[in-house]
Amino acid sequence: MLLSSLEVIRLRASPKTTILVIRLSTDDGRTGLGEGSAAGSDVAVAAAASELFQAALAGRRVESIARLLEELRVHTGPTPGIARATAASALEQGLWDLRGQQVDLPVWALLGGMRRERVPLYANINRGLSDRSPEAFADRARQAAAAGFGAVKCAPFDGVRPEAIHETGTRRAIDLGIERVDAVRRAIGGDLQLMVDCHGR
Repeated sequence: MLLSSLEVIRLRASPKTTILVIRLSTDDGRTGLGEGSAAGSDVAVAAAASELFQAALAGRRVESIARLLEELRVHTGPTPGIARATAASALEQGLWDLRGQQVDLPVWALLGGMRRERVPLYANINRGLSDRSPEAFADRARQAAAAGFGAVKCAPFDGVRPEAIHETGTRRAIDLGIERVDAVRRAIGGDLQLMVDCHGR
């Protein structure tokens, strides 16, 4: 099974969020998928994936996955930067996907065995929430709870600037963030887990 082509697919998940998927194809018609999002630049990740594919993978046999991964690391370099590292990760995911198909095993079996039976999920209510009022946060949290999520995550501190912590605008942004968290907690009650992402602030 020879690697024949690479396709980069950009999916719009919300007005603010895109998901980048790479699709590796082989000469026998199989496809392997990898995800390469959140690197800050879809264009840079796509370019890096294309370049790495041509340099390390095109025309190579999937059976030699250890050798392919070694070759990929050589071409990625010791300090690749986030876009290149993200592209390499997506390509590696696609390779494992193809190898699993080839030997008719799930990828977890190829990587040493299953670690857990279930993966807990949470609802990230921040994505796609254009109305940033506490009420809108609460409404989205209620929707997540009604959909069966046991945990909700929000990123409520828009406009908080740590370097200007004592300025009136920053103080108001902090207060508004706390109001959003309070509204979410009241909306979902005390039994659901609430996570607050401060994004390093």
